[in-house]
Amino acid sequence: MILKRTPKNDKTEALTEKAKNSWEFRTGKVILRIAACLFFISYLALSAPLTWQWGWSAYYKSQPLSHLDTLIAEDLNEPDQSQFMAWVHLRPDHEHAEIQQKLEPHSGKLDPFFFLLFSQWAAQELDIEKTVFWHFYARYRVRFDALRCGAPDSVQTVDGIMSLMPEQHITLTVQHWPHLIPASIREVLDFDAKLPAANNPARICRIVYELEGRNFKITSVDRWQQIRHTLRSRTELSVAEMEQQLSRPAPAATEQPQNKDATPDKDAE
Repeated sequence: MILKRTPKNDKTEALTEKAKNSWEFRTGKVILRIAACLFFISYLALSAPLTWQWGWSAYYKSQPLSHLDTLIAEDLNEPDQSQFMAWVHLRPDHEHAEIQQKLEPHSGKLDPFFFLLFSQWAAQELDIEKTVFWHFYARYRVRFDALRCGAPDSVQTVDGIMSLMPEQHITLTVQHWPHLIPASIREVLDFDAKLPAANNPARICRIVYELEGRNFKITSVDRWQQIRHTLRSRTELSVAEMEQQLSRPAPAATEQPQNKDATPDKDAE
């Protein structure tokens, strides 16, 4: 069956061709193409960092554990150890014990956030004492770093930084074992005496400066020991106060009347 062209079909095709040649149609096509290009660019902008992160993650995971020795030798003295910590963070669980064993002797030069990672590992192993110890040691080291930043309000600023640290499991733990706090801080001071902090505080100082809204000069290295001893002294005083408070006997509960709504008998008076 052969379809014949009719005047009606010719008129429809003419109107369609006219619509295609109109400026509205051409403008719409341009707008759609621009929108498609913007969508593609946005997709690339969003996916590129994730792809980059995935690539580095795969690269870190593919490296043998022996590469940790190279990282210790090369990155331990760097002011920014974020890539070093990312490598450690991405290692499988069965390597945690060996990694921590290799890193602990270098604790004085490690970024404080390494110790939050150690606290998380201890929590996964259900080691309560180590979880609390590494958490408080991380807080101690963050405070020491902030005090070396030269900012006048560094103490208040570091308190804000510490409030961002995840500590829900720590709070629940110390509620059941309050004596664990001073005991853990005593252990922190002993650990600090054995391996004094000697890391570069530049990373923490950048955070402090951003919160302060101004840049300051990091204190000179020859003053670090003085700041460290001052921090130790104040911490020891705080621990002594906590121990004294915990050693006090709990106040005896006062007897309450069985019926609080009872009123005195006027006849008894």
